[in-house]
Amino acid sequence: MWIHVGTTRAFLREMDGPTLHAVERRLTAPTLDPERDGPEALVCLVNTKGPEPSIPSGLVPLIQPLLPAGTRFACGFPDTHWRRATPPPLQGLTLRDEQKTAWRAVFDGAIGSMQFPRGIIAHATGTGKTAIEAALAASLRGPVLVVAPQTLLAHQLAADIAKLVSEEVGILGGGAVWNDRARIQVATIQSLLQMGGLAQPQWRELQAVLLDECHRYGTADVWRAAIEGSTAPVRVGFSGTPWRTDKPLAGLQVMGLLGPVLHELTPGDAIEADILPDVQVTMVPSEVPRYVTLWGQRTFLASVKWRGRDRYDGYSFAVIDNVTRNNLIVALARRAESEGKTVLVLVQSLRHGAALAAALGVPFLDGATPMPVRQSVVSEYRAGTRRLLVASTIFDEGINIPAIDFLILGGGGKSPIKALQRVGRGLRKVEGKRGLAVVDFHDVGHPVTLRHSLERRRAYGQAGYPVQGAGA
Repeated sequence: MWIHVGTTRAFLREMDGPTLHAVERRLTAPTLDPERDGPEALVCLVNTKGPEPSIPSGLVPLIQPLLPAGTRFACGFPDTHWRRATPPPLQGLTLRDEQKTAWRAVFDGAIGSMQFPRGIIAHATGTGKTAIEAALAASLRGPVLVVAPQTLLAHQLAADIAKLVSEEVGILGGGAVWNDRARIQVATIQSLLQMGGLAQPQWRELQAVLLDECHRYGTADVWRAAIEGSTAPVRVGFSGTPWRTDKPLAGLQVMGLLGPVLHELTPGDAIEADILPDVQVTMVPSEVPRYVTLWGQRTFLASVKWRGRDRYDGYSFAVIDNVTRNNLIVALARRAESEGKTVLVLVQSLRHGAALAAALGVPFLDGATPMPVRQSVVSEYRAGTRRLLVASTIFDEGINIPAIDFLILGGGGKSPIKALQRVGRGLRKVEGKRGLAVVDFHDVGHPVTLRHSLERRRAYGQAGYPVQGAGA
């Protein structure tokens, strides 16, 4: 039995039936859309339709324990050419021990005796993943592409990496003029999609593809397809929350694209090591109206459909248009600002964000905000000339504003990954910052808001954050 590992697929050759069945069981998970496919629907990532079964290459380390002794591996992509066997020096920054270990884990990646420089660096938000990305880029001789999920993050990454490696970094996306002469490039995934993905000829010389916020690829089939065509031997993802515990298939698909977790640093471990500031999450009880007026009729809120037509669904009544809840958000934000804190209010709905920003008299940043305006407001916020801001989900990931010390999560929702990513906006440590206060809401009155509140509370506790307040 042997396995031919290519850049995208690994072919399982001469595999016996019992082993193949064991592999299929290991790589099967519930569908991502049970409402569409049915609650019992399963998805298997083993393709048995061709002349020989195959799996995404990144899943080979996961099935290795199932393979009989003596299984051989053959490599279908070129060796990696590293400039050095230790992390290179970065300008103005010395890598910590765990960052060096993560760097080395990529260098040492292997399947059997075969080099396999692929995998995931699962380091908590705010612990300096960009420094590891810069070290990897500086360690390679060939072209390197860093991919970001959104424009503002791409510009931030390009500036940070250029500063660390003292090398020109090109940007593709957000209206930037692409410098194709730069060895290191940062691109948005949307720009790559418009160009037809990494299978296009202009990307054939790439030696490495580094995916920032790689957890996003687990549920985005089109994004994965754009990356899968790359022939680059090095493929590494970075995320503080690579797995969705509520969607195991998404985790398998991220691993299939990138490989296994190579090194992990949890928020709790980072706080204990004094890498991240202390965090205190407070779940504030929120009053949700028991009855609402729907289509001219007094209606029990718990019976209203959770998601439907805007202004007429449970989410609108319980969160967006909940006057008592919104007044509480405004009061908490104003009080924190008056105490000299740097405050960020995060929401999910654009209408919700616009209303809160108007009540507070501050800007609201969303995906439609022109890039020059976004950059200007964020620069003021970082510099401390602006201390209060309302933002949509464009701030959910990657935005680096170390001064945030009071975070209000006003949008609700159930996703543990998104909840933890939002907390990550305030996890950067900076001189004079004593800690991060996070305010979330324990919304009762609708069965969905209550369930979501409890799920977010559980996610905070599992991440190692102290949680107080309602819902205990």
